[in-house]
Amino acid sequence: YAGQEGSWDALMLPDSPAKPPQEFRGYVRAAPAWGGWKGQSAALAFACKDAQNFYFFGLEGNRCAWVLGACQKGRLETLAARGAPLKPQQEYEIAIKPLPDGGVECWVDGDLILSSKAAAWKKGALGVMAGDKERIEFRQLTTAPSPP
Repeated sequence: YAGQEGSWDALMLPDSPAKPPQEFRGYVRAAPAWGGWKGQSAALAFACKDAQNFYFFGLEGNRCAWVLGACQKGRLETLAARGAPLKPQQEYEIAIKPLPDGGVECWVDGDLILSSKAAAWKKGALGVMAGDKERIEFRQLTTAPSPP
């Protein structure tokens, strides 16, 4: 798909929970053969209707920022962003947690980075999104159980 940020792909995970989990987390890093984050993006996708309609949280290397965004009809839109120095070859643990009011909290390495009501997470599949996908690695994608 071609979005505002260039070329990217989104993959929906099979067997996503019907209701949002208490959290969705995973580790992301630039592949060892690549020297850094420039030109790359990597995010967890949530509230996915399909591969062209979802919300996401992750890093955008060109802006050196953590970004909460929306993809609607294949077009990327930034809802909130926070600049941060992204270290080459560092693995980051990223997590998204739904809030009772329908918003989300976005975490990096155990620190709260963004909180927003702009991204509504009431239902939808989970997935991952990456630009320059040959150089991005995701691992240990997990969810906490859905609330009772």
